[in-house]
Amino acid sequence: VDGSLLQVLAFSEFTTAGAVASDLGNADVSTVDTWQTYTGTFTTAAGIEEGISLLIQATCGGAPTCAGEVLIDDVVVTQL
Repeated sequence: VDGSLLQVLAFSEFTTAGAVASDLGNADVSTVDTWQTYTGTFTTAAGIEEGISLLIQATCGGAPTCAGEVLIDDVVVTQL
């Protein structure tokens, strides 16, 4: 992989203020053929009327050496 392959964002969804994004960083997917654990932490304001949304986006862009198959399993959001 040439650079990052995945970026993770969490959105706190508010009725009046819209979505407030939290950038959880880039997932390290440099190991081939091995399950990896990625953990991100973020803080949201109280009263998120519409809940939380997660975005896991491909970020490798147009680099010719950026390719791969990524399997995502067991995504969990936990209140601390």
